[in-house]
This record gives sequence, structure tokens and C-alpha cells, in this order.
Amino acid sequence: MISFKVCPHNTKGELKKWIEISDKIKQIFNQEVDFKPYKSFCEEEALISVDDFKPDIYYASFGVALVLLRKGYKPIGKFKDIHDKFLLISLKDQKDFQNIAIVDKLGSYCVLNKTDLYTKEIALYGSFDEIVSSLIDRKIDAGVVFKEYYDKLDLEIKSKLEVVDEISLDISHYFLASEEFYEKNFNNIATFIQELDLQEISQDEINKLKEYHKFGKIVRNLIIQRILMESLKDINHLTMSAETEDELFQRICKNLIEKNHFKFVWIGKRDGDFIKPIYKYGKDDGYVDNLVVSIREDLPEGRGTIGKAYRENRIVINENTLTSKCMALWRDRLLERNIYSSLTIPVEKNGEIYAVINIYSTKPFIFNKDYLTLFEEIKQNISFALDKIEKDKEKVLLRKTADNSKMWIVITNSNGMIEYVSQHVMDLTGYTKEEIIGKNPRIFKSGVHDVKLYKELWETILSCEPFSSVFVNKTKDGRLIYIDQTIYPIKLKDGTLKFVSVGRDATQEKVLSDEIEKYKYYDSLTELPNFISFKIQASEMIKSKTFKKIGLVLIDIYNMSVINASYGLETGNEILKEVAKNLKREFSDGYVARIGTDEFVILIPDIKYESVLINKIRNALDRDLETSKGKVHISYNASIVLYDENNNQTFEEFYNNAVITLNTAKKEGENVIKFYESQLNKKLEEYLTAEKIVKKAFEKKLFKFYFQPYFNSEDFSLVGFESLVRIIDEDGTVYPPVKFIDYLENSKYITKFEEWALEEISQKIKRFNSLNDKKNRTIALNFSPRGLLKYPLDLSSNEVSDKSFIERLKSLPVKVQNNLVIEITERNVIRDIEKSKKIFRDIKDLNPNIKIAIDDFGTGYSSLTYLRDLAIDIIKIDMSFVRNMAKSKRDLSLVKFIIELAENFGLKTIAEGAETEEQVKLLSLLGTDYLQGFYFTRPMPEEEAIRLVMENIQVKKK
Repeated sequence: MISFKVCPHNTKGELKKWIEISDKIKQIFNQEVDFKPYKSFCEEEALISVDDFKPDIYYASFGVALVLLRKGYKPIGKFKDIHDKFLLISLKDQKDFQNIAIVDKLGSYCVLNKTDLYTKEIALYGSFDEIVSSLIDRKIDAGVVFKEYYDKLDLEIKSKLEVVDEISLDISHYFLASEEFYEKNFNNIATFIQELDLQEISQDEINKLKEYHKFGKIVRNLIIQRILMESLKDINHLTMSAETEDELFQRICKNLIEKNHFKFVWIGKRDGDFIKPIYKYGKDDGYVDNLVVSIREDLPEGRGTIGKAYRENRIVINENTLTSKCMALWRDRLLERNIYSSLTIPVEKNGEIYAVINIYSTKPFIFNKDYLTLFEEIKQNISFALDKIEKDKEKVLLRKTADNSKMWIVITNSNGMIEYVSQHVMDLTGYTKEEIIGKNPRIFKSGVHDVKLYKELWETILSCEPFSSVFVNKTKDGRLIYIDQTIYPIKLKDGTLKFVSVGRDATQEKVLSDEIEKYKYYDSLTELPNFISFKIQASEMIKSKTFKKIGLVLIDIYNMSVINASYGLETGNEILKEVAKNLKREFSDGYVARIGTDEFVILIPDIKYESVLINKIRNALDRDLETSKGKVHISYNASIVLYDENNNQTFEEFYNNAVITLNTAKKEGENVIKFYESQLNKKLEEYLTAEKIVKKAFEKKLFKFYFQPYFNSEDFSLVGFESLVRIIDEDGTVYPPVKFIDYLENSKYITKFEEWALEEISQKIKRFNSLNDKKNRTIALNFSPRGLLKYPLDLSSNEVSDKSFIERLKSLPVKVQNNLVIEITERNVIRDIEKSKKIFRDIKDLNPNIKIAIDDFGTGYSSLTYLRDLAIDIIKIDMSFVRNMAKSKRDLSLVKFIIELAENFGLKTIAEGAETEEQVKLLSLLGTDYLQGFYFTRPMPEEEAIRLVMENIQVKKK
């Protein structure tokens, strides 16, 4: 039996879809499937924390996926082109959003972080249904829900709602399998991936999930802490204003439910050996009725959180009802009511345990040790309130509560001199009572606030109105602390005016908020500014016109993906940190930022000597980098753009010039640094021209193939052709590939083009081999890595093909397959060597007679060991080596080495660019298998190629 689990938000409105997938799993694995949807997110969170809870297959949100990965689960894949999308919704007539509801899931917190909504008043709910219901009832102003959930809402409900914003996270839901199931069913899992057309999950994406998880946890802690602090603030007020026990208990319970959205609260007192409920609030669904709880440890009813809290006079937490041993006796009744966590607070009266407050939540882990201090304050404050009510000594109780609470309380007279401070004020500031009493509150002044704030403060409190703000105060040792406080003007019966300042320490909340803000503008790995910060800085520099000349250096680390594959991601990260450190050292007067996976940018104001920039780049990057795996040397490309005070370019134009120049540098090879030249603007014209002619070529069917033959090096007999695409315009103009191929390979048209090319070459192979010379001649077709190396996902364009590359090959006649050569450049192969291995292996599994050729061999600057593992047939020696080998011993040795290497691996070689008799003789002597170049013939139209085949020419040595 296969256990199959799905994230609750997916089964809410798409149960039929998941039942169908469950049936597909049954067919693929030939086993029965146990598929039971979760009742809620809370049930899922509770179950997933159980150690031995390991479903065989899981479709999980990113937060749950990380938990499963820690349990040893293996990632299977994700649906293509699907990212988690959230909607901010409200009623149609809602104008202002002060309180916003979310489901207590990591994804929701990531949305808050991305949109700055976390600064609003946030309410935590257990389901999207509760959020929509509260919106309709006007209990909240807005809510965050999954787009998929919203799309399936009843039309009548949707007619009342409005979508305020759509927020997309570049994360998804993921299929994972338990380690044991994965190992036992590896082949069937591969079928499952193919059947559902799943996309591979990269290590970079998993790293991204960890970053989201980190930020989500920070925001979650910040929000829960804020909610609890607001509740505590209200409870502090209640403890000072309640006049009876009943009033105190009722108002506290109501506050805990309405402020924190707990399920229910009940308060009990001792009755003999048992705890008897005296008050409850919220929806307990009959749980408190006939509940039996003892204070005796020797009875089963006394071994739960309540009995333990009472006996030990301490707060006891049930984090997860499913796993808490002390909740075993009550577990079934709690789970029937979807209660997954609880908290018991014992409160005292006159130094003795007087009552227990029991709080229940539908969310697991909502109570944890991180917030224990806040609940301890609630415990203390309620205990003090009970004493106050009992003794009816308001003044004594007030001072006692203030001195023992974690609240900032300062009382001054009408002249502003301090008459009283709570112990917490002394603890926070480091001053003694003697150092504070009789002084003006200016003793805490930090100098951060301007005169305007203090003017508004005095105008407000002298008009007998309270004044609230967050004050930045300074401690005795000079530290800054943030106090969220309200100053109340109090007029006593005799007319004396006092000012009572009541506040809380918000320093930790400010630190958390600053940390979140930092991650928006800084790269977490290198701690450099990110692209957003760079854009702001550059735009301000340009706008200010302060600097006579600004330099922009754009750097791309060469083949970073190969470095990660060779050394591992950890070492790759170490390299990026070292690069960042070196750049900051060399450009200490500049602004260094990391703006991409392997891209850095530097802004340098007031440049005097441009040549210094090149020296600084080389000093930073032309050196061995220290890593945990030893010294590593990297290559790079860089562009330099200058902006003077007379320039009127925008930031976008300035930056785009750097990008264009960097792309030009990349084409010239590694370690090339180029300055921007105005002539490079022609690149834009070339791009637009290429876009125009490619679009027209598709509309008018102007693509044509030319064919360049290659010959046997021994007898110069014709072996086959390489197909080379041209665009022949209606007026006869012939556009060679150099005019459009770069645009085409990176455009939305590439998949459509390769479908056409494969079909066209199929027809040419049939025609070329239908002649009566009884020889089969191959035709080679170049493939773009964006089409071929994206297999089987075909995500290379917006016009994604219904067929994968392998399926398109499979549709060709076998005779065509037998005479087809697939060419791809070496540089593109080594970009993702593992992907290349798989694709080439799949091609050979389809038909071993299909030939695979590595083009431009020797230019990829890679380890040659990959040849051992790739299912290839032909190596094409790059013409740059052939052209110079008669004059360069290095190039001659390299060509000889490649030919011998190929022979040892059982591969054929084609020497490109054979243009002279001397080159042809040398290549034949070295033992290359085939020759291609202008010495024999240039690329020719189809009809000329047919005549060449029919004549069956053997080119004679000149």
C-alpha cells in the first residue's frame, strides 16, 4: 500500500484532480494507494513533525518540503511553470487596510516580507475559509489567500470581494518521496515524472527555499511576538482596572481569544483533588463539559499539562497534541475538535496557587519556549491583579505590579521631574533609582528625535490627551533602546497634574524589522548590496550631477556552474565570498554590489585615470582564491562604462551599455575586459534587424538550408554534409547566420525553428539518399542548447512544444534517424554535463545509429575526462586550431592530441576550416577521419549539393 499525501490547499478545490493522480500512481507502481486529504493546515503541521510519519509520496509546500528533506526525502520534481501565487483580497468598498489576516504558514509570511504588509496589524487564521468568512463579516480589512483557492470560490462570494494585489513567489509545491520508497521504486518514479511531465528541482532552488524559510521564520516570530505583546499590553491595563475576579477572568479570556484567535480558554480552580472549571470563553465544542482533571500525580487525570502546572507552579506547554505524552488521556477528544496545542498558566493569590488558565489553539507549535517570557508576564500580572482585588489596596498593588512587570513606567510631576520609575526602567537603562529620581526625563534623551516631536508631545499632554510614539532612548552606557510608550496626563482629586509614561521595550522587534529590511537590499551570502540597492545608488549618483565622471564596472565570473559542479556548492559560495572581499578591498572608494548568481558591479565616483580600473580588476581577480578545498583560480569577463557630467543618459541606458559591452567581452573568450564604445549602439540596431528578419522568415517561410560537404581524408570521397541555415529574402538578399542566429537562439522562436529544421532535414536526408549510388550520406544539424539541453522540459520559449525533443526524434522514420548527425558546441555541453549525459544517453537508447557530434572542440576550456562518460561519435576540431597549425607548433600539437584522443576513445574526427593544400596534407598525415573547408567547397544551395552527390566527385589532390 502506497501512502500519498497532498498539501491541504491543493485538495480543497481540486480533490478530483488528486484522486486522478492517485489512480495514476496506482497504475504506475501497481499498488493500492492510501490517499486521505488533510482536514486543515494545522493537521498537516502537527503530523509532519512526528518522527515516524513518513508517507511514501508527498506533494508539499516549500516549508513542509524542507522538513521532509531533513527526514531524508528525495525530491522528485514539480509541475512546470507553476509558482505559488497569493492574492491580497478585501471587500469591494474597503478603502483602508489596517488589519490583515493570513494563514499561519511560512508562505504567507514570505508574502508579508515581500510586500511590507508585515507592518500592518496581522491576524493569524487556521484556514482560508475562515479568512473569507471574516472578510464578509467585516472582522478584518483584508486577507492573503492562495490564488488557486480564490479562483474556485463561489461566484456569489467573489462578487463581494476585490483582488487588491497579486503576489508571486518564485517557489512552488514539490513532489518528494521517502528514501526507502525512492530506492525501491526508482524506475517507476522515473515513469511517474514522465507521466506528470514534472520539472527537475535544482540545488539552487533548494537553497532558495532555505532562504525563504529563514526570512519566513523571522517574520513569523516578529508577528507572533507583536500579537502577544499587544495582548500583554491590554492585559496589563485590565489588571489595573478590573474590580472583581469575575470581571478580570472574563476580560482576560475574551482578550486572549479575540486578540490572538485561540480556539477557546477556560479557567479552573481547585476542588479537592480536582480542578473544576469556573469560566470558559470561545468554541470548546463541549470539551470542558464533564472534563476530569486532577492535581494528583498518581492519578492518570493528574499527569497532563494542567496537573503538572498546578503542582510545579510553572507554565506548561503542549506544543503538539499528536506527540505530547502528557496529553495521551485527552488526545482523542482534542483531535476531534482539531486542537493541536495548548498552554496552562497557573496564577497565584496571596502567594498560593489559586487558579489555572488553559488556552487551546488549532495551530500546532503556536506555543513554544520563545514566547515563554511573555506568558510569564501574563502570569505575574494576573497574580498581582488577584492580590489587588483581594486586598483592595490600589496604590500598593500598582507600585508592586509596576516594579515586577516588564513594563517601562515613569511618573513625573507637572514640572517634568521624575518621581517614580519601575524596576524595568532601571534594568533597561543601567541607572539606579537614586540617579533617576528628581531628574528630568532628558536623562534618557538620545538626540535622535527633532524638536518637532517634543513640541507635539507637550501640546498633546498639556491638553489632557495621551501621547503615543516609539521613543529612541539612550542607556547609561550609550546604547540605543526603542520604547513603545504612551504618556498619560493624570489629574488627581486635589488638582495636581502628573504624567504617567507606560511603555514596552521594542528594541528586539526593531532589530528583527531592521534585519528583514537588510535582506531586501543586501545579498545574504556576500553581505554586499543587491541589484535594488545598486540601482538606487547609481540613479542617485546620476541624478545628483555631483561627480565629473562615474565609472561602472560589470563583472561576470566565467563558468560558475562548472565550478559548482566540479567543487560543490559550498566551495562555489566560498569563491563568491572571496571575490566579494577582494573587490571591496581593491575598490575601497567605490560601491560594490552582487547583482546576480555570478555577477558583480562596481560604481566608482570621480574617476581620474581609466587605466587604473583595469589594474584594480586584475588585482582583485587574477589571483588564487583560498577555499576549504584548496586554492582555486577563476576566469571572468568585465565591461567598463564611463558616465561624465555632460551625459544625459538614464540609469537604464547606462547599465544596458555595460551589459552590451560585457556580452561582447564574453564572445571574445575568458578574462577579456572591454570598455564601452559608442559604436556598440549598433548592437541594438543589429538586434532589431535580426528580430525583424526572423519574424518575417517565419511568416513568409524564408528559411533555407545550405550544405557544406565533408570528405574522407584518405580518398577524398564524399561522406556527408553539414546543414547551415540561411534566410533568403523575397528580393533575393541572403542573410547568413551571423546576422540572426544569436537573436534566434535566445528568442521565443527557437523551439518552433528546431521543429521546422528537424522536419526539413528529414526531407533532405530522404532526398539525398534516394539517389542510385547505393551510399548513405549523413546530414548534420546544429542544435541550440536552449532547445536541446532543456529536454525534457522544453521551457525555451513561450511557445512550448507539446512534444519533447526525444519524442520529435522518435517521430522521424528510422532511415532518417540512421543518417542524422546532431551537433552541439562543446561549451554548451559542459554547461550542464549531467544533463548532457542524460540527453545523449536517451538519444542513443532511441536509436544507436543517430550520430552525436561535439562542435568547436577544444574551445570549452574544460576537463577532457567528460569524453569518457558522454555517448558521442564525432569530434569536430575547431577551425581556429586548423588555421594556425602550419605556423604554430602549439596548435599543431593540440590538433594531433585531439586526433589521438578521439582515436583512443573510438571516436571520429572532422577537421573544420581546411582551406589550403598544406593544411589538408598535414591533417591527412595526422590521421583525421574527415575534412571540411573552403579548400574543397563553400556551403552550397540544395540543388548544387544534389549535383555533387549525383556526380559522386572525388576531389583529387592538387
